[in-house]
This record gives sequence, C-alpha cells and structure tokens, in this order.
Amino acid sequence: MSEPSTVSVDQQVDILMRGTFFADEMDGEAAEGEASLRQQMRAELTAKLKKGRPLRVYLGVDPTATSLHIGHLVPVLKLRQFQELGHQAIFLIGDYTGLIGDPSGQTKERPQLTAEQLEEMSQGYTDQVFRVLDGDRTEVRRNSEWLAKMGFADIIRLAASFPLKQIIARREFQERMDAGKPLRFHEALYPLMQGYDAHALECDVQVGAYDQHFNLLAGRVIQQHFGSEPHVMITVPLLAGTDGRKMSKSFDNSVNIADSPRDMYGKLMRISDEQIPAYLDLACMLMDVAQREALKQAFTRGDGNPIEIKEAIAHHVTGQYHGGAVGDTERDWFRDHIRNKQLPDDISEAVLPESLLQEDPGWAAILVGLGLMKSKGEVRRLMKGGGFRVDGDQIRDPMAAHDGRAEVLVQYGKRRFVKIRRA
Repeated sequence: MSEPSTVSVDQQVDILMRGTFFADEMDGEAAEGEASLRQQMRAELTAKLKKGRPLRVYLGVDPTATSLHIGHLVPVLKLRQFQELGHQAIFLIGDYTGLIGDPSGQTKERPQLTAEQLEEMSQGYTDQVFRVLDGDRTEVRRNSEWLAKMGFADIIRLAASFPLKQIIARREFQERMDAGKPLRFHEALYPLMQGYDAHALECDVQVGAYDQHFNLLAGRVIQQHFGSEPHVMITVPLLAGTDGRKMSKSFDNSVNIADSPRDMYGKLMRISDEQIPAYLDLACMLMDVAQREALKQAFTRGDGNPIEIKEAIAHHVTGQYHGGAVGDTERDWFRDHIRNKQLPDDISEAVLPESLLQEDPGWAAILVGLGLMKSKGEVRRLMKGGGFRVDGDQIRDPMAAHDGRAEVLVQYGKRRFVKIRRA
C-alpha cells in the first residue's frame, strides 16, 4: 500500500498537470461559457488530492505489438510521476479488450488477435514498462478478471448506460462511414468495456494519450452509472518521431525501448531542433525539473547549443531505459568517437536550397545537387560500403533522406566532411 505524499496538494497538481494535453485543445478553446477540460480536470484532481489519501491511478494498454517505442511510454512516465508522489499505480493489461482492438485513431477495422497472441505480447509489454515503473509498488491487473465473467444480460445493462448517439458520433467512426468503410458493432462495445475497467478498479484517476479521450470519458459515464465519483482524466500528447512525423517503425523515426543503448543514444541525437521542446517535456518527464526548465529556456532564448541540449536528452532517456551508468557510458562514447572525434580544421560549408530539398530530399540527390559527388549511384555505393555518416551516425540505406534539421555534419568518405545548412 502506498503512503500519502508529503508534497503539498498545489505542488502535486503542478507536477501532475505539467506535460498534459487535452482533447479540446486540438480544436482551440472550449465552448463559450464552459470550462476547458484542463480547468475541469485540474479542479477535480485538486479536490481528490485534498482527501489526503493515496489515489488509485491506472493506465490500461492492449498488448497489440511485440515491442514499444518511447512514444508509447509517455503515459507510463506520467503514471510513474503519480507513483513517486505516493499514489497507487495500477498497470492494466487489456487481455480481454485486446480481443476487440481499440478503434481510436483507426481508419479501418483492426485485425482481431487470439488470446494466445495477446498473452505473448503482454509479456513483452510488461518487461518494457517496468523499466520505468517500480514493480514492487505497482498493482498489475488484467481486465479478463471481470469482463470474462460478464453475461449477455450484464452487457445489455451496461450498454443501456451509454447513449448510442455519442458512440456513433465518434470521429473515427464517422470518417469510416463517410468513406464507405466497414464499421462493425463489436467496435462500438470497446469504450463500454474500457469504461467498465475504471469501475472495476475503483480508480480515482486514469492516465492515457489524448487520443484516448473518448474511452476515458466512457469510464466516467459508467462510474457515475454505478453511483461512484468519476475519475480524473489525465491525458498527454503524442510524441512525434525524430523527424517530426508520427513515430513509427515504418517511417524509420522511432526510438524503440528494445534498441541497444548505443542505437537509442544515436537516434536521440538525430532529433530535429524543432523537436527539442517536446522531447524535453515528454521523453524527459522524469528529469530533474530545474535541469529540464533550464534546458528549455536556453533553447527558447537561442543561447543554448542544440547539440548539447540533445546530448542531455539522449543521456537522460538512455539512462532511464537502460540504467544511469549505461547513459553515462554512451555519453562518453559519443563524445569520444563522434562529437570530439578529430575533424579537419577547415570543414567546408554548403547551403541547401529549399527547392533542392523539396524536389528530392534523398541524400543521394542532395550530394549530387550540391556538386559534392558526381552521381547518385556513386553516393549509394558509398552508403552501402559504410562510408556515409550524418552527425556521426552511419547511414547505409541508399534511400535515406534529409530529416529536416537546420544544420548537419556530413561525412562522405574517410576524410571528406561538409556542414550542410538549410537556406
């Protein structure tokens, strides 16, 4: 059992609301005369904390993949913040809801998984999640504990608590119906099932990504249906990939929890400058507050070296998932072998016109377009041979492209270097 926090209520609220993002902030302000979700959730969280007992805070995940990236774990970092403040963290494995699949953000019906597949994936999830959460202080549950026991009459009674109009109006469902894509009734049951989780766990707070708003809202509705106080919804934004697009393995821009420490550190050093504030707020949520704010302010003022700020991010995140000593080792290795590696004193500079970048962002086209190499084929052969690096990272993919950074150091060959700066 967790002990009550000795941190004041106001301080806890400030910590827990930091780095949050709510669904109504996507489209601007709340309707005139209405409190925003941020204002409402802040007030409700404050009221619950004033009760002076540890809150029951849960995060539910459906195990639908074998590996996770650091974007998936942003809600887990928020759950860890609650845990560090003395509240009871609950990690819920959606082994039953996973049989349906969450329709949030989906433009088509999810493929249905078997119970065996879900069990295998859930083991991988928990192994990776407990790199962040304190396993000794985390309550691990599975929603099959209660959903598998429900009969058809129970489901009918539960469905009666939720307006059908609200479910059909869901954005993902509307888009699929407008596009003539199939929408099946079992998908409409998903928010009811997840909403029942909140009731079964008797939770005070639910944490999730902001695109889970509808599912979290269903929990509040069902809790009230059973005569309980609705939980507080604490939602966080989605962390973009290293190039600013959606984080995804298919875009080759994801930082994966299963990455080796060296790969993780190197990928984090490749984030675009524009991504620095988001990575500080989200990936570095557990970083010392004073350090994080100093880095953000230095970046905002323009007097902080982006490379040094990225180094602080890479050091923190790598240490967070692989251990602090490993983070130190990778920082030292990067400095010795990449950042402080002996380089020519007379590195040339080249300005990359936007027209060239827009026409073809591939590195082969860029080097040829800047007159650095004679042909794309020559560049691609160099890449395959391991002789091409961007900011110290070896790139072998002949189709690799510029990721939008303002300035990069390119090595093309053993002793040929150029700083390429966007116009």
